[in-house]
Amino acid sequence: GIEGNILDYTAEDAKKLKFNPWFEEFGCPTSKIMDTNRSNIPTLEEVLLDAKETGITVLIELKGPGTAEPVLELVECLNMVH
Repeated sequence: GIEGNILDYTAEDAKKLKFNPWFEEFGCPTSKIMDTNRSNIPTLEEVLLDAKETGITVLIELKGPGTAEPVLELVECLNMVH
């Protein structure tokens, strides 16, 4: 695990965090999490760009104060409002 709350991390520090491949709730194979190129936690923009490229639908759950406007701006900027 991590120390403290993820909301206390800067984006730069959070980007250095790695997925725990043994966490039972992950819906992807451990081999994909173990891949060093994919083991970092992606930014929302990275997730949305991948979703846009593959055509999958993403449900975004906002956590923390002040998250709605920047997320909406990002989704609108990427032309992904449905």
